[in-house]
Amino acid sequence: MSHKRILCKQLAEFQNDNKICLDLSFQSEERWNDTQRRKYINSLLSDSCPTPVVLADVKSCMEYCKKQFGDDSADYLYFKDKDENGYEFISIDGNNRSRALKRFIKGEFGLSIKGDLKIKNIEQEAYKTWKPTKSTRFYNTLPQYIKTHFDQDVYVIVYKVGEASLADLCDLFLCINDGVTLNPQEKRNAIVCQLADIVRLLSKDFDEFFSLYWTKDSKNRRNHQEFIVSLFVHVTRLTSGNINKQERDSAYSDDSDELKNVKKVRDTLRVASECCTNYDKGGKLLPNEATRVDLCMIIHYLLSSNNKITNKRKFFEWFVESYNEAKNAKDENGNNVILWHNGNGLDPRDYAGVQRSYDSGHRNARLEVYVKALSKLDDDVIIQKDSKRSFNFKIRPQLWFNQRKKCAISGKVIPLESIMDGNITHVDHIVPHAKGGETIIENAQLVFADENLNKSDDVPVGSL
Repeated sequence: MSHKRILCKQLAEFQNDNKICLDLSFQSEERWNDTQRRKYINSLLSDSCPTPVVLADVKSCMEYCKKQFGDDSADYLYFKDKDENGYEFISIDGNNRSRALKRFIKGEFGLSIKGDLKIKNIEQEAYKTWKPTKSTRFYNTLPQYIKTHFDQDVYVIVYKVGEASLADLCDLFLCINDGVTLNPQEKRNAIVCQLADIVRLLSKDFDEFFSLYWTKDSKNRRNHQEFIVSLFVHVTRLTSGNINKQERDSAYSDDSDELKNVKKVRDTLRVASECCTNYDKGGKLLPNEATRVDLCMIIHYLLSSNNKITNKRKFFEWFVESYNEAKNAKDENGNNVILWHNGNGLDPRDYAGVQRSYDSGHRNARLEVYVKALSKLDDDVIIQKDSKRSFNFKIRPQLWFNQRKKCAISGKVIPLESIMDGNITHVDHIVPHAKGGETIIENAQLVFADENLNKSDDVPVGSL
């Protein structure tokens, strides 16, 4: 990596001519406001050693990757794509700085008029201490001596990376930010892989939803994107796996199972976004991230079981009511209802307790709360896409709990994820419909589909 001083105006022209690529793997969208931009321009004019800019040279890196990995490698093709799109550099560090220069040259903001500006290296003594005014604060209205000085004598140090792979650029980004406490998602974001691009796209597509519950600063730190990653892991592993740093990190690979579930995650976020942006415009009804995860879990649970949410207003009202009931639930002694114990019967946790963890058992307990509450939904809220079914779908969770979560025929445990899935489980008439059995919950049992189908052919079966 070499470094040199280049004119600030030249760096601004690179930015203005779209020669610098902003890859969100390494840099965030522009964050600075005009006050921060003014301070940076002041530091350049006063020669106060502003922080260097770090750029990767596209052609040099492309040739390096061709020699190292071949012209069919992902690394070479990445840089080749940037080259073909006219980019000469990739911003590794300094996006806000180079864009501040561009904005200043274009006259989008001016210098501060509060206090004197010290310009150490200008030749004209009269301007070494100068106070901008409203009429002289913008680039095009600067006094000629100062404008000439800025154009010809004000430099920024640029470190240029000439030979690097994508992994090298990722490592460089992390090293540059070693003095800054990057959170796990900011580090994941620097990994160049398919999921990183997909997560960033989803965060943009559903920005209205995320802006309801995550502050601008929180979004800048990519906390909402970690929420998306958690959802990917949940949809992929369901409640059989934990969601912690290791699982989220493992998802950032081009052969991860999470990539198979992009549509499921998008569909889940779409429904959640429609509910929240329409019926929680103040962003107050889902007070914490765990509750938003719970909303997405029950939505995915229903969608993956061939159900369609037809009345999102009633569905969202039901969810908020169920959340508040779970949060405030008391037993007969006035104590909080316990939803989970560990394997030794210890560490009892109520709803708030299981919400503090993303481990599999805790998420399973949270999801069960909402599955059990499905029976309270009005009939017009959710429909099953298979119209041939005879029993109302809402009795499935009730049968599951009544049967101690086991198949009524085999006695085998029915997983939570299978209760609503008509391909895995059926609601069977105990007394066959053909023999006068009524289609009522008292004559229903939840069974595995294969157990139901294996019953004798001379016993008619009605199933859901």
